[in-house]
Amino acid sequence: MRTMLLYGGCQVETMMEILRKNAVTAGLFRYVLVRNHALREGEAPPSERDFSECAILCEQADWYEFPYRERMPQGCKTVRFPSLDSLLMWPFNTRNPYSEPTAELPFGRFRYGDRVVIREIDRGRAARDIHAFYLNGWNEYKLDLDRVRELERVRLAKRDARCDVPAADLVLDRLASEQLFRNVDHPNRQLFGTFFERVLAACSAYEPALRHVDVHATIREHLSESEFFNPPAVPVHPEVAKALGLRWYDAEARYPQRAGVEYSYSQYFDEMIRYGIATKAKQLEGAASFRALSPEWQVPLGASRAQSEGTRGYFPDGFIGRTLFFHLIATAPISRLTVEGFAPAQHDGPFELECNVDGRTCAAAEVQPGTAFTIECKVAARAGQRVAVEIVSSRVMNLFERGESEDSRDLSVLILSIAAV
Repeated sequence: MRTMLLYGGCQVETMMEILRKNAVTAGLFRYVLVRNHALREGEAPPSERDFSECAILCEQADWYEFPYRERMPQGCKTVRFPSLDSLLMWPFNTRNPYSEPTAELPFGRFRYGDRVVIREIDRGRAARDIHAFYLNGWNEYKLDLDRVRELERVRLAKRDARCDVPAADLVLDRLASEQLFRNVDHPNRQLFGTFFERVLAACSAYEPALRHVDVHATIREHLSESEFFNPPAVPVHPEVAKALGLRWYDAEARYPQRAGVEYSYSQYFDEMIRYGIATKAKQLEGAASFRALSPEWQVPLGASRAQSEGTRGYFPDGFIGRTLFFHLIATAPISRLTVEGFAPAQHDGPFELECNVDGRTCAAAEVQPGTAFTIECKVAARAGQRVAVEIVSSRVMNLFERGESEDSRDLSVLILSIAAV
């Protein structure tokens, strides 16, 4: 039987479940999932048969190219599509370093972090002070949301341009009128079904039967209660909702979590902050290792694994405006941190980069566009200690698309490697 390979993350896994359960598609292909991240425990990697018999590759666009391209048969057809996500409603979203995985909650209680909250936890503030600051201090940490909206539009458009199936219109045209997402990367059933029908329409050029699949009916009958469509909900900041004109937004809404728990807006962040502070204390006591916090170590933006060898305990958190945030856990005592990167050549004249460690400025560098840079900082950290690092630019940083700027106003920086010794 012919094989359809589906490459991607949890959204692609849900697509495969639909194909296996739908009466039209169940017997058309062998459906094989190729994850774009580490295999789960007990899973086997794709086999030579999976590649050699592949007729259609459904490829979710990723930071990195599909790694098995050279193993695909000559006649295999490829349909590329983006993931469904929205950074716009959660502009402070980041991976949460203070969410410990458990057997029941493999991503921890609060998988989706908030940069403002994490920054204040790293600064050592008390839980009640962080909570009050987050609820009432918008003017101190706010973003230019018009600029964020424009960057999101450009991000989605650039991603669509690399794909056979577009998604930006489904998200941007309906964001204000419908609650399309419960968090940054879990779309609702209606949005997901409509988008997957677009993907299958593109695939039907190679298998006409795929144009007759009723995705929405399959979701209703088989997957409406699945974890994918019922993920933990993350509150939208009321100031963000106001700026975006979200007509469906309810300030009194409850936000469902796992195991039947639900929070109000205020309760959610109170719990998140207290849990984060407690987790940080455990980590600093050596109760959690870097492997436990981040089993899938992420290669820095734009880097190959060869460029990153020797890096200890790094994963990217993201950026706000002119500041790029990192967190590092010292898996051994460290005394120096070296950040290497590259600034593309779309600007005239030099600019300044400053490196702050745990809130203190420790190094700065003048960088010429089109050149590489190195920033070295003195660090005193013991094994198991978390270090908060900020790279602050004198110009706006746009890191959405591997450092590619959408116009001449933004400075784009690629972080190639981070080494700690």
